Amino acid sequence: SRRISRVLAVENSPSEVNALNRMFSIIGNVERIGDHATNIAGYARTMMERRLELSSQASAELADMRTSCMGAVRLICSACIAESKPRPEQDSLLEQALLLEQDIDRRTARYRSNQIERMRKGKCHVETSILYSEILTDYERIGDQASIPASSRNLIAFISTVKENRVNTPGLSIDKSYKALYT
Repeated sequence: SRRISRVLAVENSPSEVNALNRMFSIIGNVERIGDHATNIAGYARTMMERRLELSSQASAELADMRTSCMGAVRLICSACIAESKPRPEQDSLLEQALLLEQDIDRRTARYRSNQIERMRKGKCHVETSILYSEILTDYERIGDQASIPASSRNLIAFISTVKENRVNTPGLSIDKSYKALYT
């Protein structure tokens, strides 16, 4: 927060401060995605160290969740990269990310039911089931975090502000803010 204060203390116009606030919000979402990815790596390490294996169905379910979460993140990144494209195209990418996140939520519920059924039938180890559930939760949260910029329109608002400032303010003050953040 000290760094953010330094950035905001640099002389910026109100629209630039607003853009910076949006940027920090988006960065926070990306950091949380990283936290969840770190959790998943830790669970995978634990499974390897303890020689725990998932059933083929559980493995396929987690692979599906990984693919879907990466797709949601790619859509958000594509919307950001598409800043030079028309707003409807950006909105379409963000809408796709929101729909994918809703699908991730539905699949999470279905996969949890599947895991409970596997446990009930004694087809999986208790510790593996716990780790599966934790991984599933982290994938669901990655989907949630990826959809936050889309649902709040922070990303589009940030892109729009940067575009406006590029046109109106050569040498955008965000450059000064970036230097303040990392010096």
